Parts: sequence; structure tokens; C-alpha cells
Amino acid sequence: MSKPRSAGQMLVSTGAVLAILSLAGFGLCLVFQWPSQFVLGAVADAKVTLADVVTGTVLSPPLAPWVILVVATRLAGSRRWWGTVATAVLCVLGVVFAIGGWGEAFGPANPAVPRAVLLTGGIVWMLLGLSLPTFGLRALLARRRG
Repeated sequence: MSKPRSAGQMLVSTGAVLAILSLAGFGLCLVFQWPSQFVLGAVADAKVTLADVVTGTVLSPPLAPWVILVVATRLAGSRRWWGTVATAVLCVLGVVFAIGGWGEAFGPANPAVPRAVLLTGGIVWMLLGLSLPTFGLRALLARRRG
């Protein structure tokens, strides 16, 4: 029988899944031309280009949070002080991703994106986003206990 995974391992795995899903989501948005709507509430330009990697799409976060996600996920497994900081950063980032997912899923309809894509993508981002602080807080408590 295999040993259960620790909260820290689950946190790192969830961060890696989010990073990979972001890349896949951006690829889908580029192919199907699904722009983001959450920040502005309306689509000014429905054409998705490689430049949208900076601002994000309906299935991928903007570049800055994605880079923070990748770096923090890489560092979170460390037992040093930066692993603790990275774990805390992932907790905060998870809440941000959950809010973004909520905005995409339950925001106003977007004529450029099918409603099923908005709901599915938003719910996946909310669930995975909320799992980051769940596993992160458990990992922080485990670190504190020693």
C-alpha cells in the first residue's frame, strides 16, 4: 500500500496542474478565439493573439500571476524559509485564482465565448484555486509542528 501524500506534496502537485492547465487553456483560447471578460466586463477586442499571454484569457491567467505560480510552486517544496514564503504566496494566489474563476463563470454573458466554456473553466479555476490555500494552510501547519 502506498503512503498518503502530504499537504505540501498536494500543494506542489496542484500548482503544477494549474500551471499546465494555464498553458493548455491559453492554447485553446488562441485556437478558438476566446478572450477574457472578467476585468473589463465586456470584450473590447475579441481577437486573441500571442500578446494576450500578458493580459490572460478566459482559460488562462495573466502572465505575472502565472510566473509567480510557477516560481512559488517550484520553491514550495523546500524546507528552507523560502519554501514557507512560497507556500504562503500560493495560498494568496489561490484565492486570487478562485475570484477570477468566479468572475469568468458567473459574469455577464460573452458573445465570443460559449457559456459552457465560461462555466466549466470558471468552476475548474475556482476549485483548483481554493485547493491551493487548503493544502497550503495544512502544509504551513505541518511545517510549524516540525
